[in-house]
Amino acid sequence: MLFSLRELRGIEARRVEDEAAQQEARAAAAAEARRLADEQRRAEAAARREAEEAIERHARETLALRLREEELRVREAEARARADAEARMASEQLTRELEAQRAAALAKRPVWLAAAAGALVLVLGVATFVAVDSHRAQAASKKSLAAIDGQLATAQQERDAALKRAQQAKAELGQIADKLAALGTELDQLDLQIKSANSAADRQALAARATAARAERARLEREAAARREGFHGTCPPDKPLC
Repeated sequence: MLFSLRELRGIEARRVEDEAAQQEARAAAAAEARRLADEQRRAEAAARREAEEAIERHARETLALRLREEELRVREAEARARADAEARMASEQLTRELEAQRAAALAKRPVWLAAAAGALVLVLGVATFVAVDSHRAQAASKKSLAAIDGQLATAQQERDAALKRAQQAKAELGQIADKLAALGTELDQLDLQIKSANSAADRQALAARATAARAERARLEREAAARREGFHGTCPPDKPLC
């Protein structure tokens, strides 16, 4: 009879110990679940923030490219206007010289042959100078316009590349955020299953799955950080197109 009482006391003591261990396990699981939920919320907030920053960076780069294109168009128009003005001034100068020589020839009728010959020589000289100067002005204008066209093409390529990088970064961060959300849901379910497990073996298997899920989540967070780091530009804020 005394042996049976000792056995009963031992069973009761083990039961109390098991209940205490289960309470501690439930408390630890609840704390872990809260920690995981907080980490999931922070990861999702970070992914949304990075996606918004990528969109803002793209908007700033697009605005800077548009301003640069407008500046290049203004420079192109100015170069063309200068070339036209130089050609017009050369033509007007030639006309004035011809009129002056004609007036001089009319004023000196007795020596009209000499005056005409001198006028012809002068006209030929002026015409040659104007032709050479006009050719140089046109060549410089064409060279300037070609350089401006090249800069416009480069600016367009840079804008297209910036848009592609922003869209790709946004899509990748969105995919990673979805995977993190799915892992958070899976971890919540695993925590509930661990709490309701009937045996230590089941709890151990579920804990192993939870550990693997947390490792995958950490890997995704590192991948998201690496992608965000790779997308960041190296130009200063006031010169996005350096």
